[in-house]
Amino acid sequence: STYAALRGDVLLKSALDDPTVAASIGVDYGADIVIIGEAFSELVNSNAAGMVTTRARVEARAVQTADGRILAADGLQAGAADVAESTSSKTALRNAGGLIADAFLQSLCTNGGGIARSSIGDAVASTSGGMAAAAASTTEVKVSEASFSEVNTLYSALKELGSVQNVDRSFSGSEGTLVIEHTGSFDNFLDEVASVSGSDFEIINVGDGEIGLKTK
Repeated sequence: STYAALRGDVLLKSALDDPTVAASIGVDYGADIVIIGEAFSELVNSNAAGMVTTRARVEARAVQTADGRILAADGLQAGAADVAESTSSKTALRNAGGLIADAFLQSLCTNGGGIARSSIGDAVASTSGGMAAAAASTTEVKVSEASFSEVNTLYSALKELGSVQNVDRSFSGSEGTLVIEHTGSFDNFLDEVASVSGSDFEIINVGDGEIGLKTK
């Protein structure tokens, strides 16, 4: 209800560009930190199986109400696939928002200065999956019936994902293996792999920390 009231306020649009305006909104509502930003999603492709893939990007900043200082700022993207474009878009937006939330929790706990750092830390510790969700996970993507060029293209696409921290690759015969360190859950990362590989590869198996692909 608070956001519904704010949404029609001309100050909200100004706050996107001016941290002092965002801080003033925070003062009005008794907030220590205001997180404000924009998000969008767009269609990537649809395949013969009827799955629709979308990608979303969330750009946000956390502003300290007391002095208008920007405590954290980032822009991250994520993908999702579903039979309905609207559901795929909402899931992609949620995934990208989750990445931003993890990144901001880390940044605020590390660089939050004197602004309620202990209470932020307590909130993270008491929230299931809090800082643990921001920790890196490792997923192995195995690609069969593929050329080195196809595996290399996938390697380059995965490196661009906001959740990916590192990618190691190997190739032998017609099989490639990509070992990816990433933030977020395995399910979210699976959605991202589906979004970047959907036009050239199909997912043939999903296991514990492992995704199998083959060329279409």
